[in-house]
Amino acid sequence: MHNSLSKLYAVVLFMIVAFPKSFLIVKLLLLLPLIIIIIIITLLNNNTCIKWKSLAFYFAFISLSLIWNFIGQMYGNSSLAAIGFIRLYVAFFIIYMFLFIGLEEIDYVKLFLTVVCYSSLVICAVNIVFFIQMFMGIDILPLFIADQLGVGVDANAGDLRSGLNNVTTLFFISPILLCLLVFDNVFANEKKTLLFIAVFCCFVSSIASGRRTLILLMFISPMLFILFRSFFDSIRGRIIIFNIKLRLLVFIYALPIFLFVFLFIYFKFDVTALQERLFALTDASSQNERITQFYALLEGVYERPFLGHGLGSVSSVIRSVESPWSYELFYMKVLFDGGIVGFTLLFSLVFYYFNSAYKNLRKFNHAKTEAYIILFGILMFSAASATNPYFSGFDTLYILCFLPLLSVSTRYR
Repeated sequence: MHNSLSKLYAVVLFMIVAFPKSFLIVKLLLLLPLIIIIIIITLLNNNTCIKWKSLAFYFAFISLSLIWNFIGQMYGNSSLAAIGFIRLYVAFFIIYMFLFIGLEEIDYVKLFLTVVCYSSLVICAVNIVFFIQMFMGIDILPLFIADQLGVGVDANAGDLRSGLNNVTTLFFISPILLCLLVFDNVFANEKKTLLFIAVFCCFVSSIASGRRTLILLMFISPMLFILFRSFFDSIRGRIIIFNIKLRLLVFIYALPIFLFVFLFIYFKFDVTALQERLFALTDASSQNERITQFYALLEGVYERPFLGHGLGSVSSVIRSVESPWSYELFYMKVLFDGGIVGFTLLFSLVFYYFNSAYKNLRKFNHAKTEAYIILFGILMFSAASATNPYFSGFDTLYILCFLPLLSVSTRYR
């Protein structure tokens, strides 16, 4: 039974990580037998201990969403939005609750990291296939698969980018894989070759995505991880610096830089256009849309500062006609919807479990560094979500559920 559980977990996690926002029906068909097996194991195994602290996370998150959904309806917000948020923050979190309860029954750290490695290979392969399709003018994959993957590949002067759905996943898995490779840990020693290839694929996919924040994140992740450990544990933070594999890190950085220069020369990209795109990260004119959203949301906060406007609310600026309640500035939108009270409660909930997870990881005797790196990946993805609504689907919200799992896990002690 546990062997079947591990295999099903591997397949489900692979579909979630490698194909976010895609193949929903396939995922649902896989989730059903997985949840049934988890329930059977939980009922039959007398040694299975329900961690109430972990369940409290889901109950609190669902309760907050229902309260502010109700507030939104009181203010006359869209009923369609209310249904969507119930699906997103209630139905999905009930599914997550069952999924993450079962993870404690298996070696979830090794399983998840292995899935992440193979997912990075698939993400890179998909990017390469669609770039080949664009440059060669041929269709390699069927149209329905291209539609599922959200194809949006383009190469202009000074610009090379892909708009595939799985680019979002890279903000989570890229820092994890790079830190696994350059810091000493058991998983890296066991799967060194696979991990090396996976990291290189992440660099290729990051460059292909054209996301400046993602490319920057890939290069500075090791330094940020040292700061992350130093902030919580100064002694360990100093020790971990000496465990970094500097030669390997330099080599890993050199490969994507060489690839980027090759592509730049081969496709004869415009130097001026490339320079403008790179430095646009700090250019206020390139962020006009987000700035406009920020001030519009801020005005809404001033109108109802304490309880906010509720879920599904719309400011004076509409970003999308199909879903006018959706904005790029995710945390600012949370403040707009929940007000000071809602924002504080949600932030406190997440911070409590993040801090609790970090403290619990200190007690691990096995897979400690790997677990810290997963926690670091959660932090990096959360930071990237500040200017993009990445926490807006089944295939990304699950990332938060590692916090209650890591905060109560006793498997590696």
